Amino acid sequence: MTDSHRPPLVVTIGGGGSYAFGFAVGIAAGLREEGIDISSVPTIGTSGGSHAAVAIAAGLSFDDVAPVWTDYIKTAGLFWVKGGPLAQQLYGAVRITGVGGVAVRPARLRREVLWAPQTSPADLVAASSAPFPFVRPHKIGKRRYIDGGHRSSASADLAGDADLQLVLVAFADPSQGFLGKLGGRQAGREAAKWRTRTGGRTLIVGPSEAMCAIKAKGMRAMGDMTIGRRVHDLAIPLGRELATTLRRDHADVIDRLVARS
Repeated sequence: MTDSHRPPLVVTIGGGGSYAFGFAVGIAAGLREEGIDISSVPTIGTSGGSHAAVAIAAGLSFDDVAPVWTDYIKTAGLFWVKGGPLAQQLYGAVRITGVGGVAVRPARLRREVLWAPQTSPADLVAASSAPFPFVRPHKIGKRRYIDGGHRSSASADLAGDADLQLVLVAFADPSQGFLGKLGGRQAGREAAKWRTRTGGRTLIVGPSEAMCAIKAKGMRAMGDMTIGRRVHDLAIPLGRELATTLRRDHADVIDRLVARS
């Protein structure tokens, strides 16, 4: 169903540390090469997906983020790390709108989308990407937040109304073990809820077979940008293929998106 009064497209980016970051930023780069720019599309991200959401909106490439991320991980340790300084270093000067990070308030384990510009990009990323107890809860005002992935890997049901929701889920294949099985199930259920609420369509994009062969287990791997780089490079051609699919199956959405840009 097409509605001229709502956005043609919204994007949801699931979590998974550097793996998810490389996945989403690579897909965005591949889409851009084919003339589809999602940098101004309303987007929500979870954990590593919130990093990607802000980076894409701000026009930051993988190479802009990866060295800063890597240097920080080298000195931060593995447990009870502060995520705020990394987010501030990366996104403290960023000014964007229409991007949200999914975080969880520990007291009730309730998901909340923190939107820019009401919340600074650095704060929404730090709150959304704080897996307890490896990373400390991030405080915004009087409220503390932990990683949105504690409740859902993507939270596609929380996305805003649109004709089409593009769900980018780096962990969505059974071959990826528990995270892949859970991510795929959650994305499917949440997309169905979103379709019922909005009347829109959904397109879920998961990892390729080559990506699934890249093992990323444990928190140390989730922070490893060498893994993120491998996924990113594989995701660029996946983004090009996605552009073809979008133009073939959702031409009305792409036409409206291009007309708005």
